[in-house]
Amino acid sequence: MVIKIKANMLKDFIKKSTVNGTIEDCKLNFKENGLNMIHKDQPGVILVAGVLDRKAFNSYEELEINIKSSKTLISVLGTFGDNIINIVQEDNMVRFMDENGGIDLSTAEEVICYKDGIPELEYDNKVLIKKSMIKTISERNNIVKSDEVKVLLKDKKIIFKVGKEIDKAEVSEIANSDKEVETNFDWSYFKTLTDEMDTIVDLSLSPELPSKFEEKSDMYSIQYYLTPINEKE
Repeated sequence: MVIKIKANMLKDFIKKSTVNGTIEDCKLNFKENGLNMIHKDQPGVILVAGVLDRKAFNSYEELEINIKSSKTLISVLGTFGDNIINIVQEDNMVRFMDENGGIDLSTAEEVICYKDGIPELEYDNKVLIKKSMIKTISERNNIVKSDEVKVLLKDKKIIFKVGKEIDKAEVSEIANSDKEVETNFDWSYFKTLTDEMDTIVDLSLSPELPSKFEEKSDMYSIQYYLTPINEKE
């Protein structure tokens, strides 16, 4: 028995779960419920925990595959378009193939970025944010060129701010929460992480602990944790 799935569906999930290869290596952990991926980038700023539901697969078996390079895997899957691929692991290599050929990759002996669980964190807030907000603050930050972004939950609004005293910009929307929270992120990490997210995500903020972004579809669920600047070290 082999694993079968549409290549583009798996590629999109891998891009999300590794933040488009920012998480350098990865473990494809095919469990009973589906493909589980829990990884942290090497600096320890980002952690992503995703599950691609078993129903997304045309054929399935439980196994683990250690991938040396997440970016390489994304590139490999991209060569198959929306074709259904077979994934077969044999000894120290894994084969990705469709009816027209395939690619063999050697597997990793160890995956440094792999984590065996997600943090047990509690939040007193959760708000919906739109990808359009992130796009707007990104466009404005191209003008003011800040290396940080401040995210606030205040006065029943979610607010993104960039810049300093003079050159600065912000974007805000109504939020269904009466909590007040403020945190700061490195702009590069924030931008890289949110680039792969869906049109609408849930956000739970923390002033000191990592904040949590959540997205769900009928095929996958993903939690992203982003460490604030003051806790990065």
